[in-house]
Amino acid sequence: MVNFKLRVTWYSLFKSACLFWPFLFFGLMVVLLHFLPALTPVLEYNKIEVQQGQYWRIFTGHLLHTNSYHLWLNLAALVLLALLHNKFYSPLLLLAFYIFTAAAVSLGIFLFTPNMLFYVGLSGVLHGLFVLGALFDIKHNDKTGYLLFIGVILKVLHEQTYGATDSLKQLIEADVAINAHLFGMCAGIVYFFLHTLYRIYLAKLHK
Repeated sequence: MVNFKLRVTWYSLFKSACLFWPFLFFGLMVVLLHFLPALTPVLEYNKIEVQQGQYWRIFTGHLLHTNSYHLWLNLAALVLLALLHNKFYSPLLLLAFYIFTAAAVSLGIFLFTPNMLFYVGLSGVLHGLFVLGALFDIKHNDKTGYLLFIGVILKVLHEQTYGATDSLKQLIEADVAINAHLFGMCAGIVYFFLHTLYRIYLAKLHK
């Protein structure tokens, strides 16, 4: 009986892991890159290098972090968002979302934060993912989505007005890219509406 219960428990854990595998894979990739610092100069967002044609940095800079505190803060947020909203996502949707949001955040920095020559960190993309999940909650009549959506807007507005806290800057040993949070949030909203329009188009196409 005990062995049977253990088998059931391990099977349940394996089944849950399968449901979350896109997040697990992504998280492991981010951790791996953190322990390969030799790749940082090649992958970080570097405005000058982007201007010279190294466009992959638009997408790869978000996978890097300034230090271990920065990494674990973002991984904790990723786990939380996976637990909250994984039911809404397919691997293809998450891949398309990452490409879209990473590009939007990087281009936002490039165009509207011209003095920022370097950028690393997943927080911009995470703000977009937070908003996307909240809007999916709202779409599925979950009232907590309204609280999440209003909460992230208030957080970003507070950052834009007062800046990030000194304690957070000291923790991650870098200035907090508050504009990346703003661009990520806006990208999440845009992606949600583009995805919704695409689903409506597909539904009409198959009628």
